Formats: sequence, C-alpha cells, structure tokens
Amino acid sequence: MERKNDIFKLNNQNILEFVHPVYPEYKIYFSTILDGNSINQFNGLNLAYHVGDDNLIVLNNKLIYTKKLGLKPSQMIFAKQIHGSYISLVNLDNQDHGFFKQETEIQNTDGLYTFKSELALNGYYADCTPIYIFEPNLKLTCILHA
Repeated sequence: MERKNDIFKLNNQNILEFVHPVYPEYKIYFSTILDGNSINQFNGLNLAYHVGDDNLIVLNNKLIYTKKLGLKPSQMIFAKQIHGSYISLVNLDNQDHGFFKQETEIQNTDGLYTFKSELALNGYYADCTPIYIFEPNLKLTCILHA
C-alpha cells in the first residue's frame, strides 16, 4: 500500500522508483529481476554482461529495461566497476557506452557523473551499496558504487 509521503515505490513497470519530494525531475531507478529473459542463476532482468549470462539475452534485457524507463539506448551509460575510488565524468560523447557490448563500458571506475540531464547513468550493485548524488543548481547527477 502506497503512503502519500513515500519517496520510493515499485512502479507499474516493476522498477523500484525513487521520487524526491522537492526535485521530482531527478529520477532514480533500481531494476528488479521481474520481466527479464535470463534463466537459471541469472533469473530475470539481468543487465550485466560480465557475470556469464548469454550476451544476446543481456542485450534484450537492457532493451526491456530501457523501454520500461521510456528511454533510448543512446541515453544509457554503464560502468565497469573495479571496487576502487575512481569516478568518471561522462557526457554526450559517451552515449550508449556499455549498452550493446561490455567492452564499451566506462572502464576502471566506481562512479559516473554528468551535467547532461538527458543521460541515464547505470551501475551494478548486487551485494554493494548504490549512492546517488544530485546537485540541482549545477544540474549534476552522480552514481557511486560503494
């Protein structure tokens, strides 16, 4: 049951959606296993090429996820996380990095930040903690893997 003051919920696309009460234009989503095509140990909406799932299934899952968010593949940027302390600035030149192939992920980083609101920053968290940062005056968005 949704309460009026909840800032996150499972939306009708089976995506965990975080809504800031003051800055609703900053959208934060966390995928679930629901509605994906991966099987066995990858069951569901696996978005990671690096775990051993079939690459075509992962790509199809990313297309499903992108459609659920109402975005285009060109807006999505994925990072190859290293469990370190590096963060990378991304811009329109990085569109679709990591979407179609693992080799194009932003390399050797544990965070992405941008000043481009049309980009969707993506990370992989499994048993780690995602940290989301935004600064509305600078139009800065950042995701960190911790």
